[in-house]
Amino acid sequence: MRILFPSMLWTIWACGSNPEMRIEPTEPKTDADLVVRGVDSQAVDWILDGVVMHHGRSLSHAQTRKGDLWRAVLAPGAHDSSRSASVEILNGVPEVSARFMPDPPLGGQRPHVVVSTADLDDDELDVVVWWSTSGGGWQEVPHPPQRGDVVKARVEVSDGQDTTTFEVLSVAGNSVPVVDSIEISPESPTSVDTLEASVVATDGDGDELFFEMEWWVDGVLESTGDTLAPQRRGARVQVVVRAADSQSLSGDLTSGVRVVQNASPLISSILIEPAEL
Repeated sequence: MRILFPSMLWTIWACGSNPEMRIEPTEPKTDADLVVRGVDSQAVDWILDGVVMHHGRSLSHAQTRKGDLWRAVLAPGAHDSSRSASVEILNGVPEVSARFMPDPPLGGQRPHVVVSTADLDDDELDVVVWWSTSGGGWQEVPHPPQRGDVVKARVEVSDGQDTTTFEVLSVAGNSVPVVDSIEISPESPTSVDTLEASVVATDGDGDELFFEMEWWVDGVLESTGDTLAPQRRGARVQVVVRAADSQSLSGDLTSGVRVVQNASPLISSILIEPAEL
């Protein structure tokens, strides 16, 4: 402070005021380096469980663990060595993210999420996923949505001390039809038989399905439609099928090969001669 006299200027500085010794950050986790503030001296001892573990104004996070109670003390011989500060290493809150797989979830199929977690302290994590469809209540077991339903997943991750929650939301998309099987009948066609295809297909949304069929004979596209006209003896026949709903087309499924067999001769009439004996 300054005291003014009529003929002279005196400057008197306040003495004995020590700034507070402190450790920063004040709420550290295991990824934070610790630094002593409020002192000029480098002569700082870091004490854990009554043992001096490090010397210097800073302490690397690599030396700390969750739950440690560190005390920083000005080392013996330093000015005002009675000054100290303490800090506890806090629990690192678990981290979590999630995404639908596939995204968006498909109508008629049970939704799934892929969850990624991380924890600073390498704690064992407990993961729980809750599900809600179109505004319904939360439940642990997801039910297949219908196309257009709003699907939510809430992921809760706990390390035993703290819990982190993450939510994802999506609208259920169209389930693409799947052709499960296809067979050509008859099983052993002859050159006088019309061939037909029997198809089994599924759709997660329960949509009405339509089929596209291509008939291939000896590697050449011969016809389209549900049936194939009789083919010559020895011809190798296959059918390729696709299923479609109102929005999507399935992948191709190709039948096995049917080889056209010889047709047995037909007796159309019998003539006996001479007509009279």
